[in-house]
Amino acid sequence: MFDQLVLGVVSLWNQSFSGIKHIEEDIVFGSNPIEVTAPMEFTALGIHSDQPLPPIYYRAGYNETWRMLHADHEFDNETELLSGNPRRTIQLKSDKAFEGEIIWMDTRISGETLVAKFDPFDDDSGDDPLTGLPKKINPPRYIARSEWGADEGLRTWKPFRGLNIFFRDIVPEAKKLPPMWRPQIISYKDEEGKKLTWPVEKNKVLKKMIIHHTGEVIDESRNPMELMRAIYAYHTLSRGWGDIGYNYVIDQKGNIYEGRSGGPLIVGAHTAFHNVGSLGVALMGNFNKEEPTEAQLHVLTLLLADHAKRFRINPYGRSDFLEKKTYNIMGHRHAAARGHGTACPGKNIVNKLKWIRKETGRKLDGMRDKPKTSRDFLAKSVKASLIQRYKKVVRKEKIPVIDMAELIKNKVYKRGQKVTLQVKIRNGSKYDWPVGAELQVKDVPDGLLFKKFRSYEKIRRGHTGIFRAKMYVKDTPNGKYELTLVPRIFHNKQDVIFDNFTFKYPIQISGSKGLLLKRSITPRNQKSAMLKQFDKTKSVKYQVLHAESSVPDIPEIKVKLSYFDHKIAYIISDRDIHLFSQNKFLETVPTGTRIKVFPSTKRNKINIAYGEKKHDLFAPQLKTDGIFEILNYDRGMGSLKYNTFRKQINVHLDNKDGESRLMLVNQLPLNEYLYGLGEEPSTEPTEKKHAIHILARSYGLVYSGVRRKFGTDMYDLEDSPRTSQLYLGYEWEKYHPDQKKLIEETYGKVITYDGKPVIGPYFTQSGGENSGKWRSQYPWTKQQKLPFDEGLNQRGHGVGLSGNTARKLAKMGRTYGEILDYFFDGIEVKKVY
Repeated sequence: MFDQLVLGVVSLWNQSFSGIKHIEEDIVFGSNPIEVTAPMEFTALGIHSDQPLPPIYYRAGYNETWRMLHADHEFDNETELLSGNPRRTIQLKSDKAFEGEIIWMDTRISGETLVAKFDPFDDDSGDDPLTGLPKKINPPRYIARSEWGADEGLRTWKPFRGLNIFFRDIVPEAKKLPPMWRPQIISYKDEEGKKLTWPVEKNKVLKKMIIHHTGEVIDESRNPMELMRAIYAYHTLSRGWGDIGYNYVIDQKGNIYEGRSGGPLIVGAHTAFHNVGSLGVALMGNFNKEEPTEAQLHVLTLLLADHAKRFRINPYGRSDFLEKKTYNIMGHRHAAARGHGTACPGKNIVNKLKWIRKETGRKLDGMRDKPKTSRDFLAKSVKASLIQRYKKVVRKEKIPVIDMAELIKNKVYKRGQKVTLQVKIRNGSKYDWPVGAELQVKDVPDGLLFKKFRSYEKIRRGHTGIFRAKMYVKDTPNGKYELTLVPRIFHNKQDVIFDNFTFKYPIQISGSKGLLLKRSITPRNQKSAMLKQFDKTKSVKYQVLHAESSVPDIPEIKVKLSYFDHKIAYIISDRDIHLFSQNKFLETVPTGTRIKVFPSTKRNKINIAYGEKKHDLFAPQLKTDGIFEILNYDRGMGSLKYNTFRKQINVHLDNKDGESRLMLVNQLPLNEYLYGLGEEPSTEPTEKKHAIHILARSYGLVYSGVRRKFGTDMYDLEDSPRTSQLYLGYEWEKYHPDQKKLIEETYGKVITYDGKPVIGPYFTQSGGENSGKWRSQYPWTKQQKLPFDEGLNQRGHGVGLSGNTARKLAKMGRTYGEILDYFFDGIEVKKVY
């Protein structure tokens, strides 16, 4: 039996702001379920009572399942349904009778579509190299308040608006803080001079970053901007908080929404008794019932790392604040005061907090290694210009907080030598440094064993102290090196990490040349026995397939770094560089020496300059057993430049538009090329990866031998997925060590047709059928139905292997050989080296 209840005849107040309607009315729950007809269509509702609420359930119709209204926040006398399909009628029931108010909200904006396009699978070639996520979330899109439709008029004071603020029994947190850290009220009025319901308060210190969830199970048919307006209206009007409580909100695609007006230092309303000194970041969803998306986790840790750097927060550590020792990154439930328990941010976030801290720290370390500021990811975001005024942190210091007390001179050490090093550091901070303060050592070359510098006595502020470390020169190659010292000094009341103050410590290793780089610097052939001199008739065959008595060499491949568009290149290496010209060895450049490369004034020559030396060379080649870094090469893919490469850099002149520019080509063994290939996200099944690696190896092998893709022998492929494959070099390999192992498991294997290696095309997904349009050129390809792709939008050329179907087959237990046979006719997988 249902009690019928029609509301809207008499209401406490009925207000409409810029199209966002808001009505509050009395409601009485009895023993029977009630069917409520609202005075308007609504997309969100809330229920409030002066007493603790029992569980309340809702459904839209008789055929639907009862669901509980979200009620895992700190206050047990309110609950809400933040987003749902627009409706006029809803059925409600409660475990016991009570009286309260019901708040109706319609947060739609006229003319706005409610359908959000969530792309479940993006083109592999555009995936983010760190996570395998779509590149479009790196950098994430920053959606300002004006863009998601925040009506700033809701924040201003009007009669009966925000009455709930007077019924909250909250002890001001600021009273628990020293005066120097208490927030400052910076405005009682908005930009138009109207009185605000809640004055704008600015934190003087930011110590904690608190993670929330918004609490509703996400319906992907809804526009997340509409949900933002629902949260904003509920927090502002119904709870009386004067604005949305969170500083940032992240939707399922990884977009960042600007929350509380004023920036990250503004005191929010997200955690009772813990709003002061904290940053509130909410993820859209209910993570007691669903998992956060990979995009949300990626952007969450990126955002936390950015703020950890800006406000000097240790992402791993714990600290005392507001009379409580807690992690600096924590969930809402861990910061909640006694009597204000909450399930937020949900068990599926809480279980990942350790990983979140670790991943935030990893990204923070990456930001520290870059010359650009950690704010770059926001600077590239849409509407970011609207928040620049909130991003500057001003610190006035008369003297350096930390500084070297003496000049460090370059010293020479020999292999086998064990020494104790010491440096003198001046403490210019406001705190005494305890015994055990550290200087971590980075950029340590191979074969050099090091223990971090430590202080063995207390260093008072304004005084100089000594840090000592032990070093063992085991088998480090000869050369000059420059270590980096990073202070890690923790104060018992404040985690003080001096990441912005790093120092260089030069050393030189000298000794027997027998322990120098073992690789011969004798010029080696441009191609192995398997890849002979390029034949313009394309009649060269891979004889190695039939020469089973011999073991072939690994073929080499030359990859043009297509994103390089400069007249000058700056190149260094962590090992000695051996300089060649037209395959003739010239000399060795010491480790760590910066080489400047630019067009010569002499015809068709290139200038190589370092130190006081300068050479004019034809087609110079730089070879190393270490890792090259091209300092001014940046693919523009976010925090990583992908500018480090193995083995060899060849330099050519590229005369276009009447100007002489440089062309840089990375030449290396084919297998090592595959180590740095970013075609597959790390999350894909192993057998799918094996299939893609074999096709990628076949592609590289064919185009570096019998076929010329670009009509030149200066390079075989480019590093762009638009023209070749997504090659990212050593940086990808560094962050994806598992890929190297997988490449070795299919070592030397390619697909062949009639005994010859061939190209096997692959793409992201079809609309239910792959194409046979290239069958005349690639007769092993075929047209067939792909049921797993049915209903999807085609992405890619549509010929050969579909990434989506290959993933499904791998999850069904198919091997890489079976997956390849599914997409191609008459092929064999053969080991050719």
